[in-house]
Amino acid sequence: MSLRSKYTEHQICKLEKKEFMKEASFDDIFIDYGHDLNTLILCRESTAHEDQQKALNDQVERMKAIVDKHRQLHLVDDGIIIEDAKSGLAMDVRPKFQATIKRAVAEDIDVILVQEASRFSRNTGDFFYNMNILQNSGVGILIMEGEFWTYFMAPADYPRLANEVAKGQAESLTTARRVNRGIETYRSRGQLVSGNMFGYDLVKAVERKDNTYKINPVDGATVQLIFYMYVNKGIGTELIATHLNANNYPTAKRKGEWSASKVRRVIKNEKYANLIMYGKYKVVDTSTKKKIATHIKPVRTTTYDKDGNIIQERNVQYGTWEPLVDEETWWKAQEIMASRSNSYNLKDDTGKSKRCANGLRTSNDAYANKAYCCCGHTLSPQYTHAATDTKYAQFRYNCRWQINSHTDEYRKKHGLSPSDCTCKLPAVTDVAMRLMSIKVFEYLFTDIRDTIDDTVRIIEMANKQAVDSLNNLGVSVEDLEATYAKLNNRLSRFADMYADGDLTREQYRDKKSSVEEELKHTKELIDSKTLAISEQKKKSLDIETIKARLNTYVDLKGYGVSNEMIEFFVERIIRRPNNEYVWELNLTGQPSKPNKYKIKKYNKEYSDSLQDDSNFNIIKTFVISLDECKKFCETLAHRQFRASYWNQITVKIAVK
Repeated sequence: MSLRSKYTEHQICKLEKKEFMKEASFDDIFIDYGHDLNTLILCRESTAHEDQQKALNDQVERMKAIVDKHRQLHLVDDGIIIEDAKSGLAMDVRPKFQATIKRAVAEDIDVILVQEASRFSRNTGDFFYNMNILQNSGVGILIMEGEFWTYFMAPADYPRLANEVAKGQAESLTTARRVNRGIETYRSRGQLVSGNMFGYDLVKAVERKDNTYKINPVDGATVQLIFYMYVNKGIGTELIATHLNANNYPTAKRKGEWSASKVRRVIKNEKYANLIMYGKYKVVDTSTKKKIATHIKPVRTTTYDKDGNIIQERNVQYGTWEPLVDEETWWKAQEIMASRSNSYNLKDDTGKSKRCANGLRTSNDAYANKAYCCCGHTLSPQYTHAATDTKYAQFRYNCRWQINSHTDEYRKKHGLSPSDCTCKLPAVTDVAMRLMSIKVFEYLFTDIRDTIDDTVRIIEMANKQAVDSLNNLGVSVEDLEATYAKLNNRLSRFADMYADGDLTREQYRDKKSSVEEELKHTKELIDSKTLAISEQKKKSLDIETIKARLNTYVDLKGYGVSNEMIEFFVERIIRRPNNEYVWELNLTGQPSKPNKYKIKKYNKEYSDSLQDDSNFNIIKTFVISLDECKKFCETLAHRQFRASYWNQITVKIAVK
């Protein structure tokens, strides 16, 4: 109700300001009755999209024009508060809004001017909570759309205002859900959903779904260098970042320096290989639009179980831009990153924690990648002497558990309780490891020549027996297929008999149902047995590959066998008590995965299995004498031989 319906103009001008604000209607505020109203302008848009940025600028200009037009609305200093790309659903993501409320309460503010109720808040509860705070502090909200003046509202205005706020809240919730559902649409048409990216320039199309990337020559070269150093040179992210900074390579924002985390983000970004992976983030709270990372891993191929059900589905698809790195390089980089060690907290008896590596990192040293202690943990390299002009660098391979948890003697000395792993084996010198490699490969490529034919024949027989044993276990695949054909013929006969009137409808249904059930069961047996035989054939040794590997030339005159040959032929090296070693050779033609045998935690049963010869196909055992050790140490390693540190070495060669 207008003030003019109750007072004369002279009486209105004589009202105290707060009394005037209490009695006034929305229209009365815009009439100059001589009351100066200290005003704040609050403007907000939810996103930073170009169209909404324009709308935000228009909103600010419109509110300023209203204040300029009405002299009684006095805009205080710093009185325009702009919230850019802030959701109106939650207060905790709106620091400027919270500061505005505090300022209005603390200072001499009379009016907060907003374009519409949703600009103040899209959350009904938050809106009325903050409106009541302002009312109790003598501040009103002037809302242009809907014509609300909240300092003192008539009872009939509350439902109308609540409806306006609720509409805004519903609109936000619907939008959030629509964005989540839209991910599936983007995936179906391969739409690019991200914006600018280091290494590329975003090429905007008329329709957003047709946006793509164009390689930026300068930044693209930096991306390619990062992948080259990481994959081809085996350099870690920390050293790559150091190199980029030392050579003044610019970052994406053209300020600041490269760090290991920035390099990792480049390596993990699938778009550099022209791939898109959707679902990296999801909205977990539609009221606050809070997003969290899903930490999903890229999956290259879809895998199925024996019944044809999907176990793991490929979750990347191709984009429409030119890749900076080829797909194989990118997947190799992901494998390398997955193999890098993760640190973990190891607590001592006092409750203090220290960060320890778990030994899962893939080393550049092939011997370290293949060597294991009999407790199950890796043998990690530790440098003991630097290289000189005449001597190789010297290091040792030590049990990872001992590095992290120390020996029993150390734990006793420092008052620590015994650990569940009681590994006491001393470290192995690199000299001993390389001496053993020479002896093992001499046997493999020299002594074994006389028995290659016998060995290959034995392997061929073992392969055939493995497949035959599967085929002969119960009914063979051939017999099952014959049964399946007979059942199909029987089903056809029943159909003919029904057509000729020899079977009633009910008899035909019963017989048909019975035979179809048998057909289904027989088909499952055929598929299961065929899959098992196929898997066995995959695991079977490739005889031609073995022959080719045995005919490979290897230099056995240097300081140990090369890293390439160790990676190529050796499955693993197991250190046992009494200076005994098992060298398990890989002649399958299938390279073993770097982390295949690496463990995170000690397991006694697994440790015992590593010390049991029956778990290995041992084909040769020999001893390396101290004289041989001394000769190799002095003539090839160029190191002083100290007999007190050496014992004769027992080597057992096994074939996987």
